[in-house]
Amino acid sequence: MQYFRRPALVQKIGEILAGYQLKHGLSVEVLINDDSGSDVAEWAAALAGVPHYVVLQGNVHEIRGYNRLAMMAGPGTYCQRRLGSLSI
Repeated sequence: MQYFRRPALVQKIGEILAGYQLKHGLSVEVLINDDSGSDVAEWAAALAGVPHYVVLQGNVHEIRGYNRLAMMAGPGTYCQRRLGSLSI
C-alpha cells in the first residue's frame, strides 16, 4: 500500500486489514510504502498481531514504491485494494 501522511486513517485502515485475517481466516501480510517517513509507530500499533512491514523510501515515485513492495511480498497471490476514498 502506498501511504503519505494520513494519520487520522491509520487506525481505521489497520482495523480493516486485520479484519480480513480475523473475519475470513485469511493469511494477511501488509506491506506499506511510507513515502512521508512518518507514522511508523502508528502503523505498528494499528497492525499489532498482523505481519507487516513499513518501508521508508522518501520521495520515491509511486510505481517504484509498488515495485519494491511486490519484490518483498511473500509467495502466493496478492491483492491490491485502493483505500483512497475511505472516510472515518
